[in-house]
Amino acid sequence: MAGDRTQRLSLRALLASGLVLALLSALVTKESFTSLDASITLTTDDADCTVTIPAREPLYLEYALTVRAPGAERPAVSLEWNGIPVAQLPVRRLFVPEGGRILVPADAVTAGENRVRIVTDGAAGSTFELQARIHNYYGIAPDAPRAYVVADELVRHAASETTTLGAALRFGVFYLMSVTAIGVVNRLHRARARPARIVILAGPCATLGAVLAYGIATPRHIWLAPETLIAVAMLGWMTAVLAL
Repeated sequence: MAGDRTQRLSLRALLASGLVLALLSALVTKESFTSLDASITLTTDDADCTVTIPAREPLYLEYALTVRAPGAERPAVSLEWNGIPVAQLPVRRLFVPEGGRILVPADAVTAGENRVRIVTDGAAGSTFELQARIHNYYGIAPDAPRAYVVADELVRHAASETTTLGAALRFGVFYLMSVTAIGVVNRLHRARARPARIVILAGPCATLGAVLAYGIATPRHIWLAPETLIAVAMLGWMTAVLAL
């Protein structure tokens, strides 16, 4: 009887651990991500351009801006995207390239052709040159293990594009895989004391939790490719095993 009760508790612990691992995995995994990398150059004589964007989503514009003026007065420089003002570009110094990064909200972006324009005000006779790269990510590791640092807005946008049924099926797959993996690890370490097994089972949750914590603490989120998810989970398990 006591053995049956211990077994039931072990099953509940396995299912609960699988639930936590599945939730963390679903939040930090991106099964398919198509990166965007486009370049534009805008000048005083050619202050707008058209760039083709494959999908409506928030974008990062990473730029280097050089402003020249005959006097000490510095013009106000702003960026418009499809006629919508999205950012004021600071001009701290003249004649020196100044870099920055802007998050263009999804509401300003359309799938297809997008018009990007620089607007200046003040400092008569001033000129500018802006060189920029447009991405849908903040940082990227394109080779295995693949990972992407993206804006929180992109995560919310991707979630809004997913149906409730699709999200439920996706989580179901993560839950099944998580319970299976935890069950296998539990059997491999069944000779260990119960507290040690709990620590080992919690290892992957700790490493994936650290990845998720970055997204909670910053306006950015880390997406892991499936093979990277497995590598991070394995790292958590191995770290816990070596620590005991």
